[in-house]
Amino acid sequence: AYISSFVIGAYCVWCIGMYAVNIATTVLAAVGYRRLGGRWPQLHAFVAIPSLVGLIVAVFAVSAAATLPVYNQVRAGMMTERLAVAQADIAAADAAAAQAPVADEPAAVSAEGALAPGAAGQIHPAGTVRGPPGTWSERVTKKGRTFYDVPVTEDDWILGPRDAPVTVIEFADFECGYCRALTRNIKPLKEKYKDDVRWVFKHYPLNNTCNPIFRDAQHPQACIAAKAADCAGDQGLFWPLHDRIYDENLQLNDENLAKIAKDVGVDMAKWQPCYADKTPTRKLRTDTAQGAFARLAGTPRLYVNGHLLAGVAATEVVDYYIAAALKQAREPKAAVIPDQVAAPDQPMVAVQGADGTFWIDAWEATIDSSGRALSVASVRPAEVSWYEAKAACEAAGKRLCSESEWVSACTGAAAIDNDKDDDVTDDAVEGNLFPYGPFYEGGRCNDDAGEDGASKPTGSMPECRTPSGVFDLSGNLAEWTGEDESHGLLSGTDYRYGTKATCMERYRRFGLGYRNTTTGFRCCADRLVAGPSAATPSVDAHVVAADIGSPAPAFEALTADGVKFTERDLQGKVSIISFFASWCGPCRRELPALNEFFAAHSGEGLQIIAIGVDTEAQRARDFAESLDLKYTLAYDETAVSMGRFGVRGMPTAFVVDRKGVIQARLIGINAEKTNVFKAKAIELIAR
Repeated sequence: AYISSFVIGAYCVWCIGMYAVNIATTVLAAVGYRRLGGRWPQLHAFVAIPSLVGLIVAVFAVSAAATLPVYNQVRAGMMTERLAVAQADIAAADAAAAQAPVADEPAAVSAEGALAPGAAGQIHPAGTVRGPPGTWSERVTKKGRTFYDVPVTEDDWILGPRDAPVTVIEFADFECGYCRALTRNIKPLKEKYKDDVRWVFKHYPLNNTCNPIFRDAQHPQACIAAKAADCAGDQGLFWPLHDRIYDENLQLNDENLAKIAKDVGVDMAKWQPCYADKTPTRKLRTDTAQGAFARLAGTPRLYVNGHLLAGVAATEVVDYYIAAALKQAREPKAAVIPDQVAAPDQPMVAVQGADGTFWIDAWEATIDSSGRALSVASVRPAEVSWYEAKAACEAAGKRLCSESEWVSACTGAAAIDNDKDDDVTDDAVEGNLFPYGPFYEGGRCNDDAGEDGASKPTGSMPECRTPSGVFDLSGNLAEWTGEDESHGLLSGTDYRYGTKATCMERYRRFGLGYRNTTTGFRCCADRLVAGPSAATPSVDAHVVAADIGSPAPAFEALTADGVKFTERDLQGKVSIISFFASWCGPCRRELPALNEFFAAHSGEGLQIIAIGVDTEAQRARDFAESLDLKYTLAYDETAVSMGRFGVRGMPTAFVVDRKGVIQARLIGINAEKTNVFKAKAIELIAR
């Protein structure tokens, strides 16, 4: 009740009803105890007191059910009203800016980065999405609009020159740990680019008290922290308070916010009345409306000259975006993707690498019926393991590309391992961060398709190619690279990654047998290798998945006793096969739950096998031993068994019937789905 009244500043019908229930329960218990003379109540009292409490709960539940629709309707109206007010504020600012004379000189900025009193800011039309004509495409993804020329007004908190060629706009929440991490990452860049970048902070609290886009208060103290910073900003001290909040990671409450406000030098006589006003500031309303138009579902989000950069981007990545934006500002001529593309009868492209020129497949590879890798357009690419990819390339007279070759082809410049750690993705970007240009452009590639997406035929997205004519290097399938087992890994990302589908991503969490609907490959060679002839038979898309209704695939894992467990051991019993890893938090809940299920049904013909797929089997063993599991444990460092089942993440389990046919699949931890999964196993046992 205290938090509702004095922190959130809003009241909930359901919560008030619960206050009454709790108070009544306490009073009734006290009365019952007193009437019994301070003795433990007899059986009739245990029945009578809960009955009275139950009656109160029932009355409350009926009244709440009747009033809840009205409450929701009122709340929806409040959200609509707040958005309308914010949009009206933006429109008013735009109208005022349109009538204001244009200053000859840039507006003054205080030492702390706030606008000097009366200074007019740069005003963009609210809600525009624009860029150099015909250059940048705009798309709404899970992270927000991929390009947005965010309005900057006199109300904004700005650090750096007003006329800087690059503007970095951050939408953030003071109670957001990821925002704190991003603030730490960009801190050195504020000094590095102090003469070239204008940094702008915009509020986007994940709290419906001051941000009507959200349905609840995910971050209960975010709104009061935003108010504290804005009130300090009125005195030219926004940035010092901003830094203290993020640097010190204090508990955000009235006392601490007042303390650090005083520490940074605000006039408390002016700050306190401003902070005590529960009404969101005009800036806060405007910022959240702009974030809503950007379709932001979380924080932090950066826009670098309009280009979206989502999440906790590394310092090197933000540095790359700023450097690329500076280059574009100074060399405004847009890069043009050439019209010529690789011809179907010559499906390899010459690329300059760190060790000289090499050739790389223009298209993501598929595999023909004889096991050869084929680089052909408009065919669904193969979804295979590293072992299968390497064998297919060698069968075609080529080799699996090295990571350095793959990155060189993707960025358009020879990849250099500057720190000599056998990883070219943790160094500065030589060339472009994305395969088609310096910035992410939504809609060019098959990215941000979500968990239920799928790969597209290679080359089917004409703009998702490098200037040299190599297609789909990141954003369709992650691709296996590495000349031998010690260097094998997945380069790039698959269709789920959106703005993170860059050339500088690598993945090595599972063994080289890992394969599913997100893993592909292409081949390289030291010379041009001729493509398939026109008489080549139809290709095999090589899609792998353990579908319900299909036989369990061939696999092999080594049990804790050193015995091989294969698909043949599934015959004659109802089996549950679960894949786990030591770093998997949900596995720590799923595996013991299977322990209980096994104890209840092992005598009825049920067997359970849990297969650990850590690249170091000892970690999986230690993890499993800590849970004291009673069923069969096995280990597969190569993850071939996991790959054969097409598993994408942990935990994943399958129910297999006595004939070895898959009858159910369970991904993750979900009470309802887990119950359905177990019910299927019980049904099969009973047959």
